[in-house]
Amino acid sequence: MRRIALRTVTYPVASHRIPAGFDGIHIAVLADLHNCRVGGDNRVLLDAVRENRPDWILLAGDMITDGIREVCCDEALHVLRALTEIAPVCYAPGNHEGRWQEADPDGFALYRSAAEELGVLFLDNTSTFLRRGEDSLRVTGLSLPQRYYSKRKRVTATARDIRALVGAADSAHYQILLAHTPAFARAYSDWGADLSLAGHYHGGVIRLPGLGGMISTGFRPFPRYDRGRYRLGEGELIVSAGLGAHTIPIRVNNPPELVILKLRGGR
Repeated sequence: MRRIALRTVTYPVASHRIPAGFDGIHIAVLADLHNCRVGGDNRVLLDAVRENRPDWILLAGDMITDGIREVCCDEALHVLRALTEIAPVCYAPGNHEGRWQEADPDGFALYRSAAEELGVLFLDNTSTFLRRGEDSLRVTGLSLPQRYYSKRKRVTATARDIRALVGAADSAHYQILLAHTPAFARAYSDWGADLSLAGHYHGGVIRLPGLGGMISTGFRPFPRYDRGRYRLGEGELIVSAGLGAHTIPIRVNNPPELVILKLRGGR
């Protein structure tokens, strides 16, 4: 049986704003599963998460797929169940969760309730603290209205727009923003994020050597933040290439990706 390729990328994240109690902590970041499978029953994905022994797991949206006729979420719930057995899970919605919530609030509420019963913490324009002893980091989940994902008309988000949705950034703590789309990366940094985590672009779908991803999920060529790490003034952005696909299931030179953060603090 052919083994499904999974790319695991580890990023060291160092900052004097990360407290000493978080030095050496591992955080797994998953994005854009789209109810797909990375190996039978998502074994390849889940084994890779377990092998990296994360202290927390952050989900940057689009774990499900909001299709034309129905929403697919059975595989997502299977993965969520397994992830909660590994480490605490925080989940910020993507555009697919947001679209489902707008079109079918009752259906989405059932999905969210099922996930919360498993122990998943939804961050829908809300925040939480990751705590180790007396030390803590703040994680905020940004849920943007659907107009910001329009394929026809470009809509720009500013730091002021983000503040209106989630409140002010926490200058007293290292601030992580789960933002799903990397399109507004500069606004995230201006808002006050020390670290923004995103996905959405699926690594540019088709990757060309030396050129990167060819197209965004909004059908714009060669997106600027397709995959990887970017410095943005006082903050930084890490973009996952994501795990799945939807509608047109294409990923060329672009394997599913698991992101692991290794924190370095107290320095």
